[in-house]
Amino acid sequence: MRNVNEGAWVQRGDPVVTLINERNLEIEADVPARRLLGIAPGNNIEVRLEDGSLHQAQVRAIIPDENPASRTRPVRFTPQFSAILPLAANQPVTLLLPVAAADNVVSVHKDAVLRQGGEAIVFVVQDGAANSRTVQLGEAVGNRFQVLEGLEPGDVVVIRGNERLRPGQKVSYPDQPDTDPIERKS
Repeated sequence: MRNVNEGAWVQRGDPVVTLINERNLEIEADVPARRLLGIAPGNNIEVRLEDGSLHQAQVRAIIPDENPASRTRPVRFTPQFSAILPLAANQPVTLLLPVAAADNVVSVHKDAVLRQGGEAIVFVVQDGAANSRTVQLGEAVGNRFQVLEGLEPGDVVVIRGNERLRPGQKVSYPDQPDTDPIERKS
């Protein structure tokens, strides 16, 4: 990639050309500092290209230089492509980063969460009745929320029709299509 045009004046030390080795590409991303707990050099993450294909990339380095305005740090990743792909410098990719270090967390489907009076609530099914419960939510991951407080593994929550429920209302779910047993992810 040429940085200057023929006949242009350049200063000593100005780059004239940038060489790109398409066999040894590197991805650099500014990652929010709060997300750094889930990654470390040597860890693998997923990279989604513009065409939707998923690939692995290894964390090569976390640069100890935080941007005070954005609270991000540069992280360098080495993609592990199985073939030479038609990629270009500065092409956008999506990095799928873990929320935190591998740990057991309780999560709930986003459709189960309702907002009432500034609080997040879910309807938990107990003894055939739906009871509202206030929950404290953490990060969103895909179509789920991390639940910091308010639910335990094994609790069954309503994910469809919950907008019309009243506390104590009887519910049945013979095939359990509209409930979601709380998952513990690691």
